[in-house]
Amino acid sequence: MSNKLFYRGSMDMFSFFNTKENIGNFLKYMFENAIEFSKLIEENGNKKPFPIQYETTNFVYQIDYQFMIYVLGKWVAKQTENGAKLERVLRDYAITSHSLSAISYDKNRRLLAIFFGETISIFTNRDRNKLMNIDYYPQYNQSVLEFNGGYFDFKVVGINKHQMRYFLGKEWDAYMKENDDYFFQNIADQVAFGHKTCKAFWAKKRGTNKQKQRFYFGISDTDYLDGVDEIWERNAKA
Repeated sequence: MSNKLFYRGSMDMFSFFNTKENIGNFLKYMFENAIEFSKLIEENGNKKPFPIQYETTNFVYQIDYQFMIYVLGKWVAKQTENGAKLERVLRDYAITSHSLSAISYDKNRRLLAIFFGETISIFTNRDRNKLMNIDYYPQYNQSVLEFNGGYFDFKVVGINKHQMRYFLGKEWDAYMKENDDYFFQNIADQVAFGHKTCKAFWAKKRGTNKQKQRFYFGISDTDYLDGVDEIWERNAKA
């Protein structure tokens, strides 16, 4: 029997994380892609924050959900040796106008959040000191980041620093120290946190200077018509 991984739909995602090694490989791949994306941001004039921000108080790497899903899709495509799987993962898990209106996609995102947060414990999206009803399990935490006078809606998925060390070993510390500039930006400030606060923030912006809500890593339904590879390049610009 072949052990080759395959992806035909959202429920197949969990088989990609069946060993500690596989989980570590994904985390390493995500951080490597974050560095690649950060360098592309720099090439485009450095007009937006990098996709991973280190929060020193709780030792958590904060990652934009949409960025994470795109990288997850790239990783699945790599593991299956099928580039078309990137689009399939985005269709199953990305946040678009269509997916927000369909219950099945909300379930996909919630199950993935529970799996990452509770089963393999790489994400920290909730207060672990409180019981959490499955219907209200957070897929991400919303925030607004200010960077060089611009504002970006950032859907936070948190990864604890100590979990990185557990899955990748002590050598990870040296790697992170070497690339520290790409994960710790003093000039990226969080100006709002939580759905209600962020909603009020953007409402005020629309009222004062007509500034619309700007998503950090935007993915639209029309991207599936134009080709998903362009999403990466487009989002590296402000």
